[in-house]
Amino acid sequence: MYGIAEARAGAAEALRAYDLCDRCLGRLFSRRLRLSSDRLLGRRLRGGAGGGGCHVCRGALGRMAGYLDLMGAAASGYEFSTFSVGCSLGPGMADRDDQVRSRLRAAGADGVRTGVTRELAGAFARRSGAAHEHLRPDLTLVVDVGGASCSARSRPLVVEGRYTKSERGLPQRRAPCACGGAGCAACAGQASGESRRAGMLLGLLGGSGARFTW
Repeated sequence: MYGIAEARAGAAEALRAYDLCDRCLGRLFSRRLRLSSDRLLGRRLRGGAGGGGCHVCRGALGRMAGYLDLMGAAASGYEFSTFSVGCSLGPGMADRDDQVRSRLRAAGADGVRTGVTRELAGAFARRSGAAHEHLRPDLTLVVDVGGASCSARSRPLVVEGRYTKSERGLPQRRAPCACGGAGCAACAGQASGESRRAGMLLGLLGGSGARFTW
C-alpha cells in the first residue's frame, strides 16, 4: 500500500531532479495518497514552504488567488447556480509537466491542467456559493494562466413561442447579406420579424446574440 513514507522518498527524488513549487510537487502524489490539497501535501513532503521557482509552472500557480479574483470579475455580470472551469496554460507548461511525470514514473498523477482546474473550481464554489457542474453548467469560466485573464460564457437560454404579424411587407427572416453572416451596417439596418424579436429578447434578457429556428 502506497503511504506517506513512499511519497517522501519520491518527493526527495523529484526535488533532486527539479525545482518544484508546493503545488507541482504535491500533485505528483496526491492521487495515490487520496488527498485533495496539492499545495499542503507538497509543503508537508518538502518539510516546509517552497521557494518561488518551479520548473513546471515557473511561478504561475503561486498566483491562484489572483486567478480567483479574475473569475469573480468575469462572473459578476451573470446570474448562475452552477459553473464549470477550464484553463489555458502558459507556453510549454504541459510539456514540462509531462516530462517530469515521465521521468519520475508518475504517469498516474494528475496533470497540471487537472490540478489547476480542480483547485480553482473548489475555491470558486466556496466563494460564490454555486455548484461545480461538468455537464450543463449555467456559466463556463476559462482562465488563461499564461496571460492572467478570464473569460465567461453563459449557457444559451432557449425560448419558444408563437406570434402574429400585423404589418404587411415585413419579412419573417433576415435576408442573406454579402458579408456572409459576419455582421455589417447593412445587416443591422434590415427590418424583419427576426430582428425585431431579437431586439426585444436581448433587451429583456441581456444577451449578446440570438439564433432562430423556425
